[in-house]
Amino acid sequence: MIFSSCGKFDSEKRTSPVEIKGDTVTENENNDAFICEFPIPAEFPGGNVAWLKFLKRNLVYPEIAIDQNIQGTVIVQFKVCTDGTLCDIEAISGPNELKESAVKVIKKSPKWTPTSLNGCNVIDYKRQPIIFHMEYE
Repeated sequence: MIFSSCGKFDSEKRTSPVEIKGDTVTENENNDAFICEFPIPAEFPGGNVAWLKFLKRNLVYPEIAIDQNIQGTVIVQFKVCTDGTLCDIEAISGPNELKESAVKVIKKSPKWTPTSLNGCNVIDYKRQPIIFHMEYE
């Protein structure tokens, strides 16, 4: 999650039109202008659909969880570092028997395209739910 702010600090409250072009907002009032760059979010190679395919293809359901019929959702929190690697990966909620497997699948990820803000790569914080569900025949 990235927070960004921009603007002018002024004691008077006023509104003026803004123009949005792509990822940039500009205001031009009496030749006082500001530019606000919005972050371009981190992305898995190939986008969100490719990310979901990667997770599905690489997730391993733990044997102990299968034997004990344990299902649930694990929330994994991680950072996309400025070089695109994932770091500080941890399961922050979910059944204990499923957490290790959820963390392992995130650790297998290739490098992402990092978040960009004002032309610089910045760290981005992500949370990914991993759903473990058994289908019965």
